[in-house]
Amino acid sequence: MAKFFTILCLSLMTIGQAFAQSLKYRQAVQTKLKEYAKAEGLQAATWSFGLWDVQTGEVVATIRPNLLMTPASTLKAFTTAAMLDRYGPDYRYATKLVRYPDCIALVGCGDPSLGSEYQDVAGATIIKGWAQKVADANPSQEKPYLIADLDAFEQNLPDSYTWGDMGNYYGAGPRAINWEDNTTKLEFKIGQLGDLATLKSVSPKPYNEVDWRSSVTYAKPGSGDNAYVYGLSHDKVRVLNGTIPAGGKSGFVIKAAMPEPELVVLSQLQRALEDRQVKTEPNVYTTSVWSRSYKPVPVGAKPTKVLDTYLSPPLSELVAKTNQESLNLFADAFLLKLGMPKEATIQNSPATIKNGLDALTAFAGAMGVDKSHFFVQDGSGLSPANCITAQAFGTFLLAVTKRKWFRDFDASLAVAGRSGTMKDQCLGTAATGNLHVKTGSLTRVQNFVGYYTGKDKRTYAVVLMVNRYTITYGAMRRLSTKLLSDLTEITN
Repeated sequence: MAKFFTILCLSLMTIGQAFAQSLKYRQAVQTKLKEYAKAEGLQAATWSFGLWDVQTGEVVATIRPNLLMTPASTLKAFTTAAMLDRYGPDYRYATKLVRYPDCIALVGCGDPSLGSEYQDVAGATIIKGWAQKVADANPSQEKPYLIADLDAFEQNLPDSYTWGDMGNYYGAGPRAINWEDNTTKLEFKIGQLGDLATLKSVSPKPYNEVDWRSSVTYAKPGSGDNAYVYGLSHDKVRVLNGTIPAGGKSGFVIKAAMPEPELVVLSQLQRALEDRQVKTEPNVYTTSVWSRSYKPVPVGAKPTKVLDTYLSPPLSELVAKTNQESLNLFADAFLLKLGMPKEATIQNSPATIKNGLDALTAFAGAMGVDKSHFFVQDGSGLSPANCITAQAFGTFLLAVTKRKWFRDFDASLAVAGRSGTMKDQCLGTAATGNLHVKTGSLTRVQNFVGYYTGKDKRTYAVVLMVNRYTITYGAMRRLSTKLLSDLTEITN
């Protein structure tokens, strides 16, 4: 009996010590949050915070966790996790080059990495391989047509994208066939302060002629890229305005959304075939244009031969690039993929943005997120109409730790002082190599969601969302990353 009483007393002492340590930690967190709240730039801002113990799921501290906030690119955390959940880390996109009796078709599967600078195989290498496969197949003496098969995916942008984003590289929407990040580089000549900038070159050149109407001028040296492009993928006119730096030793390059990427890749393939003395019909087509002008490929028709199946890197690698580099195109391509029927055929309706949004919302619900805390319009977070609460992120961050693919998801997050959008942040603090987050920024929006291990050896899920701050982007980033660094420094 005495032994039992001794054990009981020791157990109660241990529980009491743990509670005291926990209380001390919570108090220290609250102190840091009070300091943060007093900072310049937050007085007129809307901000929300949450900190949860991953081991127990308990709340350590929250501030306005049920406030709907603009998530910006932190939404990519949901999109990439949904992809891992549905397709698995080892999934690879398969783009097929197929032969029909009178045409060769590139069948789009929505692979966002095709020819991307964020994967190891360059676009030119892919084109060279495809051209050789066509040449080796010994096509008939009749010159085949080259067709981009886009039928499996809706070719559209989210309705709530802003006009100021859609013509720029970061607003280049996903296609059934994406090519070289759907990005065109516009090089301007060196110029003098105040002069009208002269466009020097466009690379790669669009397949159909585009009228680049520029009113871009030269601003002071070192002023950076403040030029913007307006227009949609199929528009024949693109409008450019804003400023680029004067001077320099070489021309200044800005990046625009690529006009009709599916036709650009076919035209590059066509030129590579010409180098191998393989003749094709002079024009290239998408399936929709082909079916209006010529006979359509029969529904469900089997190709004469599959010439090549190009596989993307594993999904885990694509997810890592998406989250660490915050790639809008990849995330919105994932959204379309989520909207694809599991047994997709040409007979089915194509994958759509709406179906993708429904699938993403269903995934959030499966993670335990309250549907009244989750309203999304795209997969990347570029739309300012997205609204998610800190509580929704916290619920999600705790739930995914229990999924078999969590290690791949966690590895995809930017690491403070090490990688991605956090590479130069929190240097020389306990957060370096420790804080794993998805960041998100829009005009007057800065958010961070992820994990860190405290000095108490416990793992915490953290969410910090700031909308409508009144200081500069750099000042706000320094303020928020200092808070996150301070949290990792707290001891019991």
